[in-house]
Amino acid sequence: LIRDGKPEVAARVLVSMDKTGHRPDSSAYNGIMQSLSERGGRGDLTMALQIAAKGLEIEMELTVSTFNKLLAACARDGSTDEGVSAFKLLQKSGQIPDEDSYASLLACTCMGSDVALSMKAMQGMINAGYSPKMNLVNRVLGACTTSEQATKVFSTVGDLPDVQLNSRSYAELMRCVRTEGNLELGVRSLKSALRAGVYLDGDVVGSIVDMAV
Repeated sequence: LIRDGKPEVAARVLVSMDKTGHRPDSSAYNGIMQSLSERGGRGDLTMALQIAAKGLEIEMELTVSTFNKLLAACARDGSTDEGVSAFKLLQKSGQIPDEDSYASLLACTCMGSDVALSMKAMQGMINAGYSPKMNLVNRVLGACTTSEQATKVFSTVGDLPDVQLNSRSYAELMRCVRTEGNLELGVRSLKSALRAGVYLDGDVVGSIVDMAV
């Protein structure tokens, strides 16, 4: 059924077998979850989560690779809640999330406007010994609506040796600064960008100058 492109039918068969006392092995659960993830529709993701929850309930061994495919599918679909649920199930499984797991979780959280959730995902990734890619850092900055949120992102990643804040990063920070009219922070940020050798667009610099006159 999986090879025929019918993972949803395979999922129903799996549940029926369990009810009759015939327990499929872990490969069946992993295979169906992966196939549903590859299709990637919202309904498929929900079904994959249900299969994962059922598999863990009966102590099936679900792999990190399987969860990563599900998390990546959630990120592609923009399914924040499903991505968070998948990551929680991965943690519950006893498997150790890897860099791809954290990156997909962070990508999922960037789809919404919950900056606190994105920050929690980013901090979890850093605590696990991984550095977020700049495109994800900038997406979190793009969701920030206050300079407090943006500066917290800067301070969180600023000391990571392999993360270099770039012109877009500073542009997103300056956007928050302009919105609040925080001239002092704007000037400090300009100086910080200059020290870091980051080129800032003339419009960004001009917006801070305009605040001073």
